[in-house]
Order: sequence, then structure tokens, then C-alpha cells
Amino acid sequence: MNTSCPDTTVENLDTALQPFQEDSFLTDTLERDSAGNMTHNQFIKLIWNEINAGRLIDQNSFSAYQLGSRLNREYCYYLKRLVFYDKRYASTGNATMKANGASMRQKMDDMLASITFMEAFIQSGNQITPTESQRPLSWQKLGLTENFTSQRIEGMSDPSDLALRKDMLNYSKDKNRSATSLLALYGFLNLTAVGMLIYIYRSR
Repeated sequence: MNTSCPDTTVENLDTALQPFQEDSFLTDTLERDSAGNMTHNQFIKLIWNEINAGRLIDQNSFSAYQLGSRLNREYCYYLKRLVFYDKRYASTGNATMKANGASMRQKMDDMLASITFMEAFIQSGNQITPTESQRPLSWQKLGLTENFTSQRIEGMSDPSDLALRKDMLNYSKDKNRSATSLLALYGFLNLTAVGMLIYIYRSR
């Protein structure tokens, strides 16, 4: 998954005004907390928007990584325009440039929040390997989560629980197989932040 922005800059207003060339993850109105940050509940709504629009395949890891890459591209789109508008405002004092910069900053912050939530979303096990289409049926019906621990599984003594135990063990194996790819995500935000700093430094 790409975690840095291309080494290019927005040089003129015409380019800055060009819309994002892909479907935006964000919507016109977003649910925010008291500090003005996008809420996790809002992120889940945006995820459902992606699923309903056919841009995200539910419980498919590859599709989730594709969405993560798109979030990074949209973040870079706003970052480049934030730098452009801030520099233009600093040199001209134009109030429109200041307002445009503030808008880009808010959208960039929303994308950073989305990237943070997306990382946690993938790591939580909500997505499985691309070669399997669904989680075990008994797991789905009971609405179990990753907090359903191995201690509770081992505590099942009723023979009727054997099928569920098998399903849960299979799910644990699935998570272990995907552990290597998930480890690569641990540095996701740090690399994004470094990329942003390098981009801002080079654009000055």
C-alpha cells in the first residue's frame, strides 16, 4: 500500500481547482465530535457507502487495501492544494486563497482520520483473505468479534459447541496467515507523516 505522496507540486490555480479524479471517500457533511474531528461512527457510515456503491467488497482484504490506497491518494490531493493555497495566501494576502487553504486543511485532516480508522479497520480482522468469501457461518450468526478469546473457546465442554469451536479455530488460522501483511500496516501513519513533511520541505 502506497504511504507517501508523489514528488510533484501544484503550480497554478487552474491545476489547484481541478477536482479529485476518483470517487471521494468523504461526503459533504460529516459527523464530528466536540473537538471537530470526524467520528468513528461516521467512518463506518462512509465504509457502508463504499460497499453499497460497489467500490468495496465486504470482508475482502484485497478490496480493503485498494480502498486504503485510494484514501492515501485523496489525502495527497488535499495536501498539495493546501500547500499551494497557503503559499499563495502568504504572497498575496488574498482572502479566497486563505478560505481555500482552510477547506483543504479540513479535508486533509478528515482523510488522516479516515486513514487512521482504516488501518484499525483492517487490523481488527473485519476483512479476510481474498481467497475466501465469508467467515464461518456460526461465527456470523453469533455476531462474535475478535474479543471472543481462546480461553472462552477452550471452556466449551458441550458437544454441541464443537462445530463453533472448529469455526473459531479456523478463523484464528485465517488471522495468523494474514499477520505478515498486517505488520506492514503498523508503520502506515508514521510513513504518511514523514511523506507529508518531506513534501512540504521540498515544496518550499
